[in-house]
Amino acid sequence: TFLDWRFNAADTDELRLQFGNQEEQVSEQLGSATYGYTKRVFVDQGYKVILKNENLTGGHILSYNIRTIKDQFPEIGVETYKDSLNEKLIYFLGNAQDDYGLTRLHFVYQKVSPEGSASEEQKEQIPFAIGTFTDFEYILDLEKYNLSPGEKINYYFEIYDNDGVNGPKSSKTSVMTFKKKSLEEAKVEEEANEEAIKDKLESNIDESRKIQEELNALREKLLQKEAPDWQDKKNLEKLLDRQRKLQEQLMEAKNAHERNLQNQQEFMNLSPEMMEKQQRMQELFEELVDDKMKDLMEQIQQLMNDLNKEQSLQMMEEFNKNEESLEKEMERLQELYKQLEVEKELSEAMQKLEELAEQLEELSEDTKDAAEDQDQDQDQDQDQDQDQDRESEEEGENKQDESSKSNSEESKKDQENLQERQEGINKEFEDLQEKMKETLKKNDDLEFPQPLSDDTPEKLDDIGDDLEQSEQSLQKGQNQKASQSQKKSAQKMRQMAQSLQSQMQAGEQQQMQEDLETLRQLLENLVTLSFDQESLIADINRTVINTPRYISLLQDQMRIQNDFKVVEDTLQALSKRQPQIESYVLEKVGEIKSNLRFSLTELEDRKKPEANQSQRTTMTNLNDLALMLSETMEQMQQMMSSMMQGAQMCQNPGQSQGQGNRGRVPADRITEGQEQMSEELKKMMENAKNGRGNSAREFAEAAAQQAALRKALEELQRQQQEEGQGISDQLQKIIDEMDKQEIDLVNKRLDNEMLLRQQEILTRLLEAEKAQKEREYDDQRKSETGKDIQRELPPSLQEYLKERKAQSDQFKYVSPELRPHYKRLVDDYYKKLKRA
Repeated sequence: TFLDWRFNAADTDELRLQFGNQEEQVSEQLGSATYGYTKRVFVDQGYKVILKNENLTGGHILSYNIRTIKDQFPEIGVETYKDSLNEKLIYFLGNAQDDYGLTRLHFVYQKVSPEGSASEEQKEQIPFAIGTFTDFEYILDLEKYNLSPGEKINYYFEIYDNDGVNGPKSSKTSVMTFKKKSLEEAKVEEEANEEAIKDKLESNIDESRKIQEELNALREKLLQKEAPDWQDKKNLEKLLDRQRKLQEQLMEAKNAHERNLQNQQEFMNLSPEMMEKQQRMQELFEELVDDKMKDLMEQIQQLMNDLNKEQSLQMMEEFNKNEESLEKEMERLQELYKQLEVEKELSEAMQKLEELAEQLEELSEDTKDAAEDQDQDQDQDQDQDQDQDRESEEEGENKQDESSKSNSEESKKDQENLQERQEGINKEFEDLQEKMKETLKKNDDLEFPQPLSDDTPEKLDDIGDDLEQSEQSLQKGQNQKASQSQKKSAQKMRQMAQSLQSQMQAGEQQQMQEDLETLRQLLENLVTLSFDQESLIADINRTVINTPRYISLLQDQMRIQNDFKVVEDTLQALSKRQPQIESYVLEKVGEIKSNLRFSLTELEDRKKPEANQSQRTTMTNLNDLALMLSETMEQMQQMMSSMMQGAQMCQNPGQSQGQGNRGRVPADRITEGQEQMSEELKKMMENAKNGRGNSAREFAEAAAQQAALRKALEELQRQQQEEGQGISDQLQKIIDEMDKQEIDLVNKRLDNEMLLRQQEILTRLLEAEKAQKEREYDDQRKSETGKDIQRELPPSLQEYLKERKAQSDQFKYVSPELRPHYKRLVDDYYKKLKRA
């Protein structure tokens, strides 16, 4: 800081200033007895003013002190808010201040590998409002840093002031850390979430049944009273609180499954079919957690407070119906979840068997090489013995000893390495064996278990015995024998993985076929019930209520109700096997049950008009349910055709043809297959014209072949989208046409329209093939710049920021005329208020 002194002195001939040991004369005279002096000050210091004249030669001394207020370090603070569903999304709300001003704000991060080695720090500049005080916000999306499993990232915020003398000073927040889970940690978390989900579903099902029982008891009590009393309200409040807790438990289960889904997408190599099933399971969880029950609870509470008995009873009836539907949905979800858990564990076991088999084959080759090296060493030793007489006895012995010692040490290390690798494989297989035993037990506990062979545990034990034999052979140095045993174990592992795969596929196809037959029978029963209900409505309208005929018709209505109970039980069992059955199907079942019950009650009370309305609603709902199930059956038929393998294509077009070209089928192969398909369809049309007909098996094989071609084309489309090629839209039109062909074949529809569509597919395939070849000749590729997803703060945080800013701004703009000390107190209070 530059300081200027102005001295008005009387009777003064000379004025000096002394700073420390240095004394300086003030020579500049601005006027009569007026002196001036300028000095730049950095630190606290004292100084003396020395006045002299001819009568006071020693001088008159005055002492003063200078107090400097140094440029302080800036201050910074942040609040952290984590996304409850996405752990890789973190929100920061921060503020920073300085006594003179701020210049730069950085987000600083550093990656640290699982082994502990750290990379260089990287800085990202964050925009903020320039001034002495600023608020800022930052959204950290950890996805963009591409962390590997087990890798972590350290990060903090750093603010700089505007110190122009010493250079900008900085302050940092505390260092925060995020560590990406390792594969083992992800599996442990997934298993814990699975157990928690199953426990919550089990307890919620029991709680739902208890709530229904107590709600029915409360309704019975209210029916005996003119109006609900204080105790009735309290009992209802307790039931509603229990229902709220049940909904919270379901929300926690849904969130746990969503976290598992994220882990599986990130860490585990699940098949597209398995991921699709997991996504469907998440949809079922979301359908369970809706606001319908919450709205009903609020309405019942309000009606009870208003002492409205009749409407309260009506709403309680509706609530009980929804609670019963919720219970069945939870039972269904519980069974489907257990089935999916078993299926996922079996898929992981098959994948692990393939991995171990590959490791064993590599180990077998290395063990075989080691055995050949042992034979060569023995031959060399024999040659050395024969040549020993050519050298002096002592010199030859020394060379032989040194050579033997070197070879022995190297061979010993190689042998130890082989043993360690074998031990590692054995340990992994033992873990797999234990996991498989648990999986088989879970499978046995299912209502509809996977059709696995009974000798699976024996096969596992057999492989384990072979692995132990390999380890013992290596320990004895019998590498040739160990290599043969390792190769044998690898073959058995691959055979077992293939056996499990074929058993699961066969079981899934058989179950799908059985469920389709069940669904067809359900549709017939529903149509029959709808006609019966319509006929009964007409008979009741023509019948007088006091005749014996009326009683007989009442019994017919009861028979329809009993028949529908069979449909309900069958559909409930079917829904536990097929996730394709939507939740609204089961909701429609609940509506039909309610209307059937109302119909009987109103008919017993001789209320024909009201009963007629309930009966007509029942008939409409039966028709709606039949339409829903018809759509479900079509979806299942498409899935069935996709599961069957084509006879004219390769055994599985989707299987890998090499590691570098996994799942790729050339476009010309698909075109060739479609041409063969056209020839077969023409033959089938000729058979139909000549009256010979076509068997169901021929239609099924044709549908399966078309499904295989469609799946191969979908895979080709996906790969071209990843490579940025522009013909995926053309392929989508072909895929849609193929899909129509499949549906017609599954439903045994064979006409000229199908042949014309088949010709259209062939033409488009040839055009797409030509376009692809032309693109391959062009070396230039078009690309688009990657677009960053614009992240925003959640609405709740934005609202919080607005409220906090409104509360503090009223103090910010108050500028009272205060002394510096009190001004600083006001500023400190304002800063604390911003942080509160």
